[in-house]
Amino acid sequence: MTLKIHELQRTNGADVYYDPDFRIMIETHLKYLRNHEKTQTAVIDEHRVYRQESDFYGLMLELDVATKYHWIMLRVNGYEHPSDYKDKNTVIMPAIEEIERLKSMHLANRV
Repeated sequence: MTLKIHELQRTNGADVYYDPDFRIMIETHLKYLRNHEKTQTAVIDEHRVYRQESDFYGLMLELDVATKYHWIMLRVNGYEHPSDYKDKNTVIMPAIEEIERLKSMHLANRV
């Protein structure tokens, strides 16, 4: 079976995930997301850590995290840039439901 190129394309998500105001709101909720009861810690095997060294977004793709959440995961884990990821075999994974709840609150408060 042949795949069409548009079938391979990943979607980036709604514009709100890239909106500066949304990102400021996420920055103010990083501690909340890190400490939320549904937040999990994923253990990354050493081969994956080595393969994705300096490529946090590549790691997120391997873990099947939707592109729209990559920056949020980056910030929750204390990184400023995807290349900051080095030699760490755990990743904090906030609950997607909580991210979506924060997004809904942000959108509801926009005027």
